[in-house]
Amino acid sequence: MPRGSPTTCDLQVSLTVDQEPAGVAVARLVVDEPDGLLVEVDLTGDELALLLAGETIAVPGRVSGIEQPPVDEPATEPDVVEPDVVEPEEPVRASTALDEPPAGTEPIARSTDVRPGEAVVAYIRGRWRDVVVVRRDIGSLLVAYTRPGSFGRVQQRVATGQVRRRLGH
Repeated sequence: MPRGSPTTCDLQVSLTVDQEPAGVAVARLVVDEPDGLLVEVDLTGDELALLLAGETIAVPGRVSGIEQPPVDEPATEPDVVEPDVVEPEEPVRASTALDEPPAGTEPIARSTDVRPGEAVVAYIRGRWRDVVVVRRDIGSLLVAYTRPGSFGRVQQRVATGQVRRRLGH
């Protein structure tokens, strides 16, 4: 992929380091650019040590926010029509008003469709809550909301499919 001319912009950069139960350190570097480009890189402890020592390393990463050209799919054989088979009905799960998305909202297709600091609604712990986007990752968002009582402000990671934007905002 050709590189464009360098531009100056403010980036949100976060580095989290976790230790897995087996004792392996894993670091995640996330770079979030205001125009929607999002880069995530997972690093082992050894790779992180090399970076901190000033070395340059090559690691796989994920980039979101760049529109990829459509891929032509090869022609496939037409589907064979199977005779109808009557299957027993599964019990229908009762839906409550809390399961339904709030009126006046629209789904968010990608985490790059929202910006940090934007107020949205998210389905958390069985209900839709007003939240604020803290950070974007590929396929998920870190959001913050206030819980009653001594919990106060809480941050929660949610899948992008569980977040909706209010219309008109």
